[in-house]
Amino acid sequence: MTTFTWIVAVGVLLSGCASTTFTPRTVNCGGLTPVPNPSGRIELPSLGVSIVPPQASRWCMSPMAADVFSFGTHPLMGKYLETAPTPAEAAHTFGILVMSAPPPKDAKLDTPEDLLAVAQRMLGGSERFRTVESRVVQNPSLGADCITFDAILEERGNPRAPGLVLQVVSRQNHLCRHPYARSPTLVLWGASERYVQGTVTPPSLVDTLKAEWEPSVRSVQFLHPR
Repeated sequence: MTTFTWIVAVGVLLSGCASTTFTPRTVNCGGLTPVPNPSGRIELPSLGVSIVPPQASRWCMSPMAADVFSFGTHPLMGKYLETAPTPAEAAHTFGILVMSAPPPKDAKLDTPEDLLAVAQRMLGGSERFRTVESRVVQNPSLGADCITFDAILEERGNPRAPGLVLQVVSRQNHLCRHPYARSPTLVLWGASERYVQGTVTPPSLVDTLKAEWEPSVRSVQFLHPR
């Protein structure tokens, strides 16, 4: 199964910022692609879904890999930096992730809690993450066998933030059995914010940007195989 952690692509936004020589510049999408605003629905055939991007100019999107796709932004997006950001500033990211994978052969998929455990494995496993709190419910409204969950995780050992303890706040995350895939496939998508523990006070990005990310997360539709 693919191992992927939330918003890893957003690190490109600040790549080089922590180097020994910093060149003043405006934070932009770097090696990622800016999301046009407005923009229409994007089909992701390898993931078996389509999605409408966030409708704002601050967002970037990752390359369309075979099993993962993301939109991301950053609190410093569009700002001109005279000096390098602090490690805590660089580690603060927000994104929408969509990924798919076959169910793990050894995983139970009988209860919402079973599916939540599988979702956490898809997001990077349990070695780096500790669940602080979570809320999971079955969600038949998505047209498939699905759960919807919110979670707060504690992350240690992130290679982009050595020595720092990060907090990951996930909202409106969904894990579904794809209803049309030719072989058993799980699709996971949702929004998540990551920051160094103790450095962010409410309201955080997951709240202030809700009008941008929530319609995108809710727009996901399953595709029929072609």
